[in-house]
Amino acid sequence: MKIFLSLIIMCVYAGPLSARSFQLKGMVTDKETGMAIEPAVVAIPGLQLWALTNEKGYFILRQVPAGRHTLSVSCLGYEKKEFNIDVTENQADLNVVLSPDNLALKEVVITAKENQASSTSAYTIDKTALDHHQLTTLSDLSALLPGGKTVQNNNPATTSAKRFEIRSTTGELGNPSFMTALEVDGIRLSNNASFSETAGIDSRNMSTGNIESVEVITGIPSVEYGDVSSGIVKVKTQKGYTPLQMNVAVSPNTKTISLSKGLDLRANRGILNVSLERSRSIADIASPYTSYQRNAITAIYTNTFGRNHASPLHLSVTLAGNIGGYDSKSDPDAFVGTFTRQRDHTLRGAVSFDWLLNKPFLTSLSLKTSLSYSDKLEKVRVNKSASTATPVFHGMEEGYFVATDFDEDPNAAVSLIPPGYWYQLQYRDDRPVNADVDLKLSHHWTFGKLRNSMKAGISFSGSKNSGQGVFFDDPRYTPTWRPYRYDQIPMMRNGALYAEYMLTLPIGKTTMQLTGGIRRDQTTINNSGYGRIGAWSPRFNGKYILWDEPQLRWLKTLKIRGGIGNSVKLPSFALLYPTPDYQQQLIFTPGASSDGTAYYAYYIKPSAQKVNPLLKWQFTRQAEAGFDMTVGQMQFSLTAWRNKGYNSYMNAVGYTPFTYKFTDQKAVNESNIPWEDRIFSVNRQTGVVTVSDRSGVLEPTELPYRERVTFHSQTYATNSSPLLREGLEWILDLGKIPALFTALRIDGNYYHYKGINQTLTAHLPTSSQSMADGAPYKYIGYYVGGNSVSNGSDSKRVNLNATFTTHIPKVRLVVSLRIESTLYYATRYLSEYKGQPHGFVLDDRNDYEGISSDIYGGDRYVGVYPLYYVSADDINTKIPFEEKFSWAKQHDRTLYNELAKLVVKSNSSYYFNQNRISPWFSANLSVTKELGKRFSLSFYAHNFLNNLSKVTSGWNTTENTLFDSSRIPGFYYGMTLRVKL
Repeated sequence: MKIFLSLIIMCVYAGPLSARSFQLKGMVTDKETGMAIEPAVVAIPGLQLWALTNEKGYFILRQVPAGRHTLSVSCLGYEKKEFNIDVTENQADLNVVLSPDNLALKEVVITAKENQASSTSAYTIDKTALDHHQLTTLSDLSALLPGGKTVQNNNPATTSAKRFEIRSTTGELGNPSFMTALEVDGIRLSNNASFSETAGIDSRNMSTGNIESVEVITGIPSVEYGDVSSGIVKVKTQKGYTPLQMNVAVSPNTKTISLSKGLDLRANRGILNVSLERSRSIADIASPYTSYQRNAITAIYTNTFGRNHASPLHLSVTLAGNIGGYDSKSDPDAFVGTFTRQRDHTLRGAVSFDWLLNKPFLTSLSLKTSLSYSDKLEKVRVNKSASTATPVFHGMEEGYFVATDFDEDPNAAVSLIPPGYWYQLQYRDDRPVNADVDLKLSHHWTFGKLRNSMKAGISFSGSKNSGQGVFFDDPRYTPTWRPYRYDQIPMMRNGALYAEYMLTLPIGKTTMQLTGGIRRDQTTINNSGYGRIGAWSPRFNGKYILWDEPQLRWLKTLKIRGGIGNSVKLPSFALLYPTPDYQQQLIFTPGASSDGTAYYAYYIKPSAQKVNPLLKWQFTRQAEAGFDMTVGQMQFSLTAWRNKGYNSYMNAVGYTPFTYKFTDQKAVNESNIPWEDRIFSVNRQTGVVTVSDRSGVLEPTELPYRERVTFHSQTYATNSSPLLREGLEWILDLGKIPALFTALRIDGNYYHYKGINQTLTAHLPTSSQSMADGAPYKYIGYYVGGNSVSNGSDSKRVNLNATFTTHIPKVRLVVSLRIESTLYYATRYLSEYKGQPHGFVLDDRNDYEGISSDIYGGDRYVGVYPLYYVSADDINTKIPFEEKFSWAKQHDRTLYNELAKLVVKSNSSYYFNQNRISPWFSANLSVTKELGKRFSLSFYAHNFLNNLSKVTSGWNTTENTLFDSSRIPGFYYGMTLRVKL
């Protein structure tokens, strides 16, 4: 806290040290018409100074310190212009001319453009690129990043979500998509309060027709961004006056129509932007019934009060939502009466104030509040059948219970579903709610030649779920289930303080920019075992501009940059609060009586929800270094990065032994009461079975029993071992060949992942496994990273893309050909512990001892021992498995045979071979043509050309076709018509 107070005091009192400041006055006009542009934003981003033009196009920038600055001028519908300006005195004639943003411009960019002003890796994708590539869902734009790949299936009509993953891949440890943050107009979208999954935000419910630009931060972000441990995707929708725009997009599986309009309310009443979008995707064009629908609406009101005064206040109010989801109910190809429905309703709202004070002690103050709500109600109706009565369990209290027909006792702890056919309709009511408040102070000043920038803030966020959880519509056919209401789980609150300082230091003709900050998050979950958990996130970025002379012919710019920092990710409710487990154990079943009535008795053992007070928040230690250079018209950038993840979230299972009474058939046979007159009952507390004589002739007798020991389990949250992700990213833009109107860009990446989970986790073999005498299995193994023969993987790949862009301004045409290739791909499963192989080679798959530890030698079966094991007789004593197993082989064959059930073996001889696949490629074609100023038409054909020949897999030396595989997307195409009225 002292650190933050000191930094804030510096921010407040540094103002008197500022150098002389001046005013910049000017006018912004339209190049084609000469008319004033209102409202255009005129800003000096490095100083957080901004102004809006009035109805005559005039603006005033006040308190601009002396020196060289980058001036940015932008307006919706116009080309953004940036240029350097030397401020040495007041200027009153700073006139800027903007060209309408269309394909008649001399230069257009239809790829992800590196943000040169950022000191960390960040890429901007503007509206021209978004329109040209025609996104179906927002997550499609990841293909535009260096080395990015077109997704295998961009069809939203599946039960699978469309998520972002930055510098990571699906299937890896560390919840890759969950680490990536997503913001839309400053509203942080979070999946923390979801009980359905620990994963990132599904982008299918987000409109793509009204996006103005997207910034993707892949490096070390500013400390003002929390709850993230990978990258950040920042979406900016259209704000400002626009004509009525209509987009119609069609493809074989998806039809989309969107409308948008920016209304100028006149007389300084502000601007209202409204957009509507209707999209429907079908899973299969041959059976167009299973579908996903998006019906999105966005309304944004913006206004700047006192725009002609020294301290303007900018207000933005956002309201956005979607009604839609996945639905297979009408599919005639499905089993009659069965379906899956998943709502994807959302509502988001935000209010933000940006106050440009421009005082000697404070430059600006901003306040942002947001609230988001999601309705993810899922309905699944399936057909069930059984030839005998099926027991289902609903009891939540401990004790012995007899299964009864539903009609006899609808509230029974154990019910019998009669034999036959029936339908089961399950609901999962998951409704995450997230709220955020953020207050930020910024101050910028100069001291001599030093430029100083300071920001400090405080933020609060809360996550809650208002859903009912899982429930069923028909009590008679409800399967084993207990109510677990999500809305009774306490809210997760997080408070954060952050401060960041940036110094720009001229050194001769070079410039050094250093940015350092620190963030403190404090998470509180009341009425839970987690209590308060705090985390620090220090971050540092530096950039050294060695050369910046854009007017020269050859070497124009040369910059080096680097950074290091920590970023922390909060957990999800699905991880913190797993559904409580119940154990139900059959304790008595004598068979059917003379009248055919079956008798079942069970012991139910409830388990309290397990909380891990030692759980730590997941974080990533990020580091990167890179350089950027411009030689002539050629631009080149290279970035090396390394992300090491710590405390990755994972689920583990804890076991607790319990004893119950078991009465077997032998005890039943010893009763002298005739079978046809027997009436059975069980004592709920003791579990003793009593046989009574229906005729009343013989006295009731208690049947003998045996005490058995087994375990009840409970899932809980814990942390995994450190994992490594590292790589290289490069962009080589060779510029345009004027005679051919064609430019070539080559981008790619090298990616290496190694994750080994060395967390010790307990595992009990499946319920079908039992002791030799038929009793429940009494041993639990403690495995390294889980009860699998592998506990990690190592993968490497090299992607290389080449994009040919032909742009002819006179005919307003852009044609791009993108060739995507994977030159190297190799992955291998690992079994390691403390740097040594953990498995052993088997001479025969039926063996239980190893002949060597070279598990990566190729074509050999591998076995793995648990590190320790425990017995139900003594749950607290962990016995080294390998030592005891070897001893038992010589001295106790019974124990040896039982412990052998804990040995895990690979299911193939090539399991640990390296799976190296020969190179493959595909090609995408996109065309955009503007027809005058009001119409434009875009067409794309993805994977129209590829190497469909077989590629060789080094895993099992087989050849496989890439046709319709996950590596190369199947051929698909589409077209979009845009109209401006």
